Amino acid sequence: MKFSRLIIVLIIVFVGASFAQTDSLNILWEPNTEPDMYQYLLQRSINSTNNFQDFQTVNHPTTHVVDRSVQAGDLYAYRLAAIDSAGNRSSFTGPVSVGIPQIQLQLTSLLTGQDTTISLSSFLFDADHNVSELQVQISNEDHATVSVQSGDLTISPSPSTYTGPASFDMKVQDPDTLFDRKSLSFMFANNTPQVFVVNIPDLQFDEDQSYHIFMDTTVNSSNYPPDQLNWSFTTGPDLQYNFDNNSRILSIQSQAPHWNGQSRMSATATAPDQSTASDTFSVTIQPINDPPAA
Repeated sequence: MKFSRLIIVLIIVFVGASFAQTDSLNILWEPNTEPDMYQYLLQRSINSTNNFQDFQTVNHPTTHVVDRSVQAGDLYAYRLAAIDSAGNRSSFTGPVSVGIPQIQLQLTSLLTGQDTTISLSSFLFDADHNVSELQVQISNEDHATVSVQSGDLTISPSPSTYTGPASFDMKVQDPDTLFDRKSLSFMFANNTPQVFVVNIPDLQFDEDQSYHIFMDTTVNSSNYPPDQLNWSFTTGPDLQYNFDNNSRILSIQSQAPHWNGQSRMSATATAPDQSTASDTFSVTIQPINDPPAA
């Protein structure tokens, strides 16, 4: 079997403006022309170009697969092999990867009568592009004037002495036209803004182990004690977690035994007044050398 013409090309499936982000990738490749072609095996790796797992097998002459399980902030890598009618498999192509940008900004209360300036690099993330390469669009400003200039986001009340609820929409798009979109609602207030921040450092632990975090130590809220906050979590497919509401401890481990690599996880705290604060952090599981079988 020859494999010289097998090429992976990534394109984006646009699914309409109602969706908050790029939520699917269409992986295309040129067909293998050998007469004994039978199947293609596509493998995927998340936030790594090494830890590939079987993703989908399709019969020739199908030459595309749609990945509908993607999320903002992650890097997706793919590689492909051809299988002939006798079950022989070619070597895999080199990996092709693409990252989806993510908006991590959280706003609760801003001081009226002045500008609030926030660095874009503090809340924008894209695994395969610098923040300076991302295009930021602002729309639907309600009682707020929002501008982007010189790497900063500036938010001002409109009119300048306004107090009360305000909002705007933000869209960030990378050079590959992948995007994330978020609606941000907050308050302009005369007093000092209330503090509500979640801060979780990036985590690292060994393969087949677990990591435990006392979540009350990761949040700073001036309105409510930590034990009055409710927690919710999202994670990539390679991780699993358990949160014990009594002990307030979050436990994280890999979904499958012996898995190692990097993934991302988000934690959101919700206060009794329904205000929220979130943080997104990376989880790196390091490989270990298993002892030889007896």
